[in-house]
Amino acid sequence: MFVVVGINIIGALMAIAQPNSAAGPLSLALRTRGALLADAFSKVVVAQFWIAAINTAFTAALLFVAFPIFDVNIPTPAGWSC
Repeated sequence: MFVVVGINIIGALMAIAQPNSAAGPLSLALRTRGALLADAFSKVVVAQFWIAAINTAFTAALLFVAFPIFDVNIPTPAGWSC
């Protein structure tokens, strides 16, 4: 839990920081690593979206195509009609 909070605080500080032209090597290295972290995070988010979309499509195909073809009945709660 502390790691998540710490990462959020560091990200917020990096987001509001003003670039300094006379920055030292540590500042430049941290800024570069922050940009790489942001790029990697955005790639993970996009990959997770596509994985979820593919899983949804396969689940829909299983429920609405494969199960009716093979006459598989799914138990549903009372009151649901399919």
